[in-house]
Amino acid sequence: MLLFHSVPSWVAGDWLVDYEDGSSNKWYFGRSRFIAGIDSHFDYKFERSKRLAKIQAKRERQITF
Repeated sequence: MLLFHSVPSWVAGDWLVDYEDGSSNKWYFGRSRFIAGIDSHFDYKFERSKRLAKIQAKRERQITF
């Protein structure tokens, strides 16, 4: 995740947030509490506004490491 430090924040947001419904993109490291923290930074995105409570709950449930 050092890559996220070397690119503009919108690049990380595009990597983590699905454009269709604003959910978090599915990938192995999405279960990390560190990636969940980065992902939560993008909760302001318009795509997430209607489903934000569900996205936040799912993100909390899937943290395993």
